[in-house]
Amino acid sequence: MNVLRSALGALPFVLVVSPAFSDVNAPGARKPVADFTLTAFDGKRVSLAGLKGKVVLLDFWATWCTGCKEEMPWFMEFQNTYGRRGLATVGVAMDEEG
Repeated sequence: MNVLRSALGALPFVLVVSPAFSDVNAPGARKPVADFTLTAFDGKRVSLAGLKGKVVLLDFWATWCTGCKEEMPWFMEFQNTYGRRGLATVGVAMDEEG
C-alpha cells in the first residue's frame, strides 16, 4: 500500500469520464459511502456524514511522501477557491509524525 501510495502520489491525476461509462455516474446507480469520523489536528471531530451535500476531496498523505508535500498547497488552494461553493477538502495523515 505504501509503495502504491508513494508511486501514485508522485503522479498527476486526470480523471476522464467516458460517455461509455456514463451509467456508472447516474444517480440511480450511486451507492452511499460508509460514514466515518476522524479527529482533526485541532482535536475537533469530523465525520463524513457531517459533510453530506458537499463534494469531498479525500486525500491520504504522509510526511515522508514527496508528491504529497507538493500537492498539499494545491488542495489548500482548491479549498480556498471552491469551499464557498461546496467543496470540502479532507487530508488524512497516514503516519504518526503527521
